[in-house]
Amino acid sequence: MYSTQRFLAGKKKITNDPFSTNPTYVFLNFRNKRYKDKIQSLSQKLRKVSIFRFVTFGIFTTALFFCYLNQRSWKEYLYSLIILIPFVYLVQLYSKRKTQIQFAKKTQSFIQEEIYRLSGEFKKIKTRELWEYPEIVRIHPISIYFDLC
Repeated sequence: MYSTQRFLAGKKKITNDPFSTNPTYVFLNFRNKRYKDKIQSLSQKLRKVSIFRFVTFGIFTTALFFCYLNQRSWKEYLYSLIILIPFVYLVQLYSKRKTQIQFAKKTQSFIQEEIYRLSGEFKKIKTRELWEYPEIVRIHPISIYFDLC
């Protein structure tokens, strides 16, 4: 506790008051709220895409099974492959939405850490463990030359 007080001795602390007039604090709170809403809306869209993806794959497998049971020719099998086109599109859309959600979560956590830092609540800032860092950060180029990894 003493080191935190000593660290904040010469610094201006931004209050946690939601009616604070500090433009940085107000801006970060606004952005944090927008990113929370964005994550929620993207998650709902991701659920819908996932359901449609599952349904189209079910229709595709049902069509293949139907063609197999009725001993159709290869032309009827090709007609069932037409159903695969929306499935591939939905898989691409799902992966795109997933990366958008991950990016929004990273940005929102960064903004939240900045809010905690500016308000002086350092204990709420999460610290990373070594394995949570990307591979590029973990293995420094100099450590390769010295056989440290």
